Amino acid sequence: MEIEGLRTLVRYRKTLVKDINRYKNRTKSLLYYYGIQIPFDLENPSKIWSKRFTSWLKELQLNTEHANYTLKNIIDIVEDLRIKLLAVNRQLRKIEKDSQHAHKIKLVRSVPGIGSVTAWTVITELNDIQRFKKFDRLCSYAGFVPSTHSSGEKDVVGKITPRSNRQLRTMLIESAWIAIRQDPALMMKYQQLRQRMDSNKAIVRIAKKLLSRIRYVLLNNEPYERGRVQ
Repeated sequence: MEIEGLRTLVRYRKTLVKDINRYKNRTKSLLYYYGIQIPFDLENPSKIWSKRFTSWLKELQLNTEHANYTLKNIIDIVEDLRIKLLAVNRQLRKIEKDSQHAHKIKLVRSVPGIGSVTAWTVITELNDIQRFKKFDRLCSYAGFVPSTHSSGEKDVVGKITPRSNRQLRTMLIESAWIAIRQDPALMMKYQQLRQRMDSNKAIVRIAKKLLSRIRYVLLNNEPYERGRVQ
């Protein structure tokens, strides 16, 4: 099925991002080990691995030949991974414009906080929203339903169930952090939740609200409108 191929492509993109971040962290650890400070004008996270930062790295000379060899190889790997990531991003943008899923992507992206990558994750991981007859089932699939343990006459609500789609859950939580900055209603809800729970638990509940909005736009085949209550 085409959707399975697209799911593989979207998951591959996430793997590339994780690998890039892993090698970036290895580079910073290597610099720290040799007591090398990143220049002040390059310390900003947005400038890490910019062209200027990469040029600075390439000009560095560590105190041993083997250390220099290690640093050069890490730089080569990151540059190669970034080229692959750019190619995947271009492929997804092309598919987004031309494929049968373009309309669904547009619907999902109408929800505040949802970008292209999250939209693709939602579409490829859920496939057909109609298979989730109730919102609770969709929440369970995404990992947003707390586990419940019965003991005598008491039901104890525990942590989020481990039986979940981690790809979907992770992307929705990341999008929830963006959504609270874009949607005043969600920010207000988040602040209310923070009065009785920590930030991680609060943002999970915001992510669940995003999932509800996504379900609404897909079921009703119409874009999200701010101010509408689901």
